[in-house]
Amino acid sequence: MLNILVTSGSTSEKIDDSRRVSNSGTGKLGALIAESFVAAEEHCAITYVCSIGATRPRILGGSTGSIDVRIADDVRTLKNTLEDVCRHTDFDIVIHTMAVSDYYVGGVTDADKLAAAVVDTTRATGAAATVLKKVGPNVNATRIRETLYNPPELSGERNILDNDNIIVVLHRAPKTISLLRGLAPDAIITAFSLQVDADEVDLVNKGRKTLDRYHLDFVLANDMDTVRSNRQEGFLIAKDDSYERAMGKGSIAMLIVLRSLEKAHENDDV
Repeated sequence: MLNILVTSGSTSEKIDDSRRVSNSGTGKLGALIAESFVAAEEHCAITYVCSIGATRPRILGGSTGSIDVRIADDVRTLKNTLEDVCRHTDFDIVIHTMAVSDYYVGGVTDADKLAAAVVDTTRATGAAATVLKKVGPNVNATRIRETLYNPPELSGERNILDNDNIIVVLHRAPKTISLLRGLAPDAIITAFSLQVDADEVDLVNKGRKTLDRYHLDFVLANDMDTVRSNRQEGFLIAKDDSYERAMGKGSIAMLIVLRSLEKAHENDDV
């Protein structure tokens, strides 16, 4: 029995109860990959971690495989979910297709609240400098920066529609891809490297750097222009620097599945 983890869809970060900042990602490719694993491998158990609106895989009649769907909508929930499923299952294969945000919402405020907070901070640091006579020249800038980074919240407002303006502060999120090798040290891991307006050489070179940096087994490098069109293509890069090209979501999914299964069975024979 092979244990397989597939992430799919895209994360979104909550601004208020009705608004979010979201990455683009439908989960269609992730669903195809999960379905292709079930079709290609007689006995497999798939854990499918996806956003709530992502496409879900179907199990065809007669299959002996299983798919357990887990929902993770934002970066922090995704991290917790991956840690939880990896704590309970030793995965043989991990396919990370999810479009994960590089930032999460650290605070939501408006111009009036933020301006007032900066004025208060400036007065406080100025008073401290007068009294103590030993506040360094950069202390004022540092404290103002901290105020901007952690703004006063629009407290008690479940919906921000009534505000004339809002300021959303985004904090850098931890890289999900950097967690995977630690969570699944023995798994065959494939991740994606998405670029914008890149040719084949750029895609492959960037993909190889991603593969080496995060200790992956495969990287699927593709360009946003082809993802948005019906001519999606990808380059599956292996650890030996070789790569293969696939056209269309179905072909990309099957290539990832076949190469992952080949490597898994090679490891079983060692």
